[in-house]
Amino acid sequence: MREKDIAFFAVTNADANALTFQASLLEAPLRVAGICLDDTMNINNWQVPKSEFPSLVSQMNSGKIRIMTDHADSVDSVIGKITKAWVQNNQIHYQGEVLDKQISTKIERGYLTGVSIRGTARKVYCAECLRETTKEKGCKLHPDSGIIVSGLTLREISLVVSPAYANTSIYPLRS
Repeated sequence: MREKDIAFFAVTNADANALTFQASLLEAPLRVAGICLDDTMNINNWQVPKSEFPSLVSQMNSGKIRIMTDHADSVDSVIGKITKAWVQNNQIHYQGEVLDKQISTKIERGYLTGVSIRGTARKVYCAECLRETTKEKGCKLHPDSGIIVSGLTLREISLVVSPAYANTSIYPLRS
């Protein structure tokens, strides 16, 4: 009988983290879909008009729009990306992928169901008189009026607990 060589090795925390990260890359992302925007005035009292939708869809179809959590500006909050977007029934629909396993489980079980867009507007108008204003100051003539944003550059779409638009959604796509 011949003895076999046995290799002993130690695994450090850094090695374990790297192995966990590599294993997570081997798992397929959760494919998701939903609605991220419609043409109504939201609970924050601002609106994106339908005329802005083609630009937003183009930005989303670029492959550069990330799916994040809670609009946080951190690497850890990036959980996926948008892969496809289109306009249907005065709403922007999207598809994407989520790589975070814990977040994926929450989406699959229906614990997380809403999203919110984040972007920068070139111009802001009073919803009542359509005069250019600022989001911070609002319209002097109509202080209780909502605002309409124009020239929106989309930064990301975040999973949120309480979305400003009531009709937003995220759900798993089944093959």
